Amino acid sequence: MMYEPKKLFMGASLLAVSTLPSYASAAAMCGATTTTGNNLTLGQTECISGNGLYFYVDIEKDGTPLNISTSGGTGEADILVNTGNWATASAYTERTQTPGTNDSLQITANQGRLYISVFGAHEQVQLALTQITSEQPTTNKCTETRRLSGEIALNEVACIGGNGLYYYVDVPEDNTELTIETQGGKGEADIFVNNSGWATRSSYTASSANAGTNETLKVTANKGLFYVSVMGQNDGVNFSVKTGTSTLDPVNPTDPATADFVVVEPVVVSTPAAAINSKAEFSVDVEQIIASTWAQWGEISANSPGVVADVAKAIHFLAQQDDIKDKDLDTLLYFLRNFAANGDFTQFSQADAKLISDALHAVAMMTEFYTTGAPAGLIHESYATALINLTTAEGAQFITEQLPHLMALTQFYAGLSNPYVNDNFGYSTNQILKAFYDLAYIGKQNAVIKAAFNEHMLAVMSVLRSYALGETGLDMRWNADADRMWIMPHEFLALGHVVNLAEPAVQARFDGIVKEIFDVTSAQVDAEEVKKKITESYLETVNRSCDSSDALNGYCSVPKKVEDILTITYQCNDAITISAQAMTNQQLATACSKMADVGTNFHQFFNTNMQPVSDDNNTKLEVIVYATPEDYEAYGYQFFGHNTNNGGIYLEGDPSIAGNIPRFHAMQCPQSWVGFSCDTAGEVYNLEHEYIHYLDGRYNLYGMFAHHNNTVSWAEGWAEFLTKGQYNKRNFDAIAGKTVPSLRSILFMEYGFDNLYPWSYLTMRYLAENHKQSVLALSNALK
Repeated sequence: MMYEPKKLFMGASLLAVSTLPSYASAAAMCGATTTTGNNLTLGQTECISGNGLYFYVDIEKDGTPLNISTSGGTGEADILVNTGNWATASAYTERTQTPGTNDSLQITANQGRLYISVFGAHEQVQLALTQITSEQPTTNKCTETRRLSGEIALNEVACIGGNGLYYYVDVPEDNTELTIETQGGKGEADIFVNNSGWATRSSYTASSANAGTNETLKVTANKGLFYVSVMGQNDGVNFSVKTGTSTLDPVNPTDPATADFVVVEPVVVSTPAAAINSKAEFSVDVEQIIASTWAQWGEISANSPGVVADVAKAIHFLAQQDDIKDKDLDTLLYFLRNFAANGDFTQFSQADAKLISDALHAVAMMTEFYTTGAPAGLIHESYATALINLTTAEGAQFITEQLPHLMALTQFYAGLSNPYVNDNFGYSTNQILKAFYDLAYIGKQNAVIKAAFNEHMLAVMSVLRSYALGETGLDMRWNADADRMWIMPHEFLALGHVVNLAEPAVQARFDGIVKEIFDVTSAQVDAEEVKKKITESYLETVNRSCDSSDALNGYCSVPKKVEDILTITYQCNDAITISAQAMTNQQLATACSKMADVGTNFHQFFNTNMQPVSDDNNTKLEVIVYATPEDYEAYGYQFFGHNTNNGGIYLEGDPSIAGNIPRFHAMQCPQSWVGFSCDTAGEVYNLEHEYIHYLDGRYNLYGMFAHHNNTVSWAEGWAEFLTKGQYNKRNFDAIAGKTVPSLRSILFMEYGFDNLYPWSYLTMRYLAENHKQSVLALSNALK
């Protein structure tokens, strides 16, 4: 089910090409680049920098007279307009070509979308779009001398006019409550504040940005200089910074705590041309990456510290060629996305980070980026994952620029029908959401990334909401609820990590989104399973629990406790305790008997004399047995934190610690396993195998698990041989017709090798039958 948003939003920032000077006036540099993006509204002003900047405005009525103007700043700023498509130097209906930045273009526009572009390299130019009327209304316009910029005294009321007005006040003591107000006059007067330098649209700690000139912002400031800026073209406005309390803040339509949800569309930003002009200019490292496989990239990353700069330049060039099907583009993006694992991205300089950011900008603006045909899904996946390379101190500033692309991509996915049928979209959807929660998680320790999220918080929560409520929210290709819901934990993780960065007033809105997701998805999958996902992935992420006092009570599930599930305790002897979910007394007694028998075989074979290895205090063993494989998967990780993608697991702990209790975790066999994995339904699957692991660790292998290298084949081979004997049909069937590896290859196998268990079984059987004394000598050495 799709939810229609209530208004349009574009959350991009055009790239700033210089920093704010120590003092700025309305007639010179406007001080910051736009934070509104490509979508303009009538009466709006923006501070722009770059070359080839693209905007549009939606006109409501035919015959609307408009004035489009640029002023101030430096460089060249020509205005071009078009209908039907972006305005370019070769496609426009009207334009200006006046030298410099002071231009004005008056046109009459009809209903629909009007495209506006500004061409020519320029810096901090004021772009204004106004509807021409006979007389603009003025409310309580002050007429005193205009105060352009500079110091303003506390509790003084100043008459201001202009655009990009920069002020500061000297705060006498810490924790001073300030009320900043603009009232009357005409135009636009948005307030931005900062406590460490000039406040701009892209660098501020708090803001009030309603339509018009009536703004109120309350903050708490510490002793010293506190910076206040007023943005937007205005005239005759009363401006004050007062101590103490004032009237309540008006509702701010851009405040994430109160505003309607929004839609984020693709953004266009100004980037420099690529540093290279052809594939012939690719560096040796880049050519090596293209010619190699991903398995070799770790070595390339380690041996070529500057390789990423060359890769970024090559990606930038390929993206500007606008051929998304170029295999070199896919390869190099995949290398970049993997570099965080293969190389040391923490050593990137700011110049390296900018090269990466410029390259990713170019990729996100390719003509076919927002499409579903192959290989777009691969490109999306690599783009989202590669952002992690920008999370260092030197690169974090560029996350602010990339976040609008990530949001627009998420919005694109949210609007798709049957999205998961598209090539690679299962992987790309996962990585897009993962990018949100990885970046937000890092943002808890990185103030720049945290500020980037909060600057775009309304848009971020909106696109994540759209994603979860759209057809991306469930993978309906499948019949089973568990398969349909595989993406849901990632949705809740993204929401949870983002809300951890949000202001308290905003956090309740995220809970509202979670409730909406439940209401929509619980009609298509099991409601109790949705509640579990909310509890495990959202509430745990925000450090809350599902109880009667929580705002999500009724939408979450109270997690089961160990004692709720493992209700049966059975003592085999002083050393072995079985904690079970549903075993009968007969099954419990049989399990104890089986462990006793296999234990006798173990001690006789290795001649242990019941003497543990040195420093082993594992005198007790707990056997955890779940009723079904599904229960094992549902509770194993929740209760004990272990991987459940297996047939059982032995967790030794640290045997040198007195009181340590090793456990092996198992399940009862279902009827469907009888004849292949089990002899009877209800028996404990792999019981004797896991018990051998306990005995091997206590009587043969010194220290914790993996204390010795290359003991995987040893451990699994003996567990198989001592429990299965000389003939095991399942192991033989698994390797029938296979090429036999060398003895050395089997002995050095690690987990993940094909047929590790049957080859290890045969190897230990061979050693037991032909080299028993060598086995005993080796076991003594391992002690």
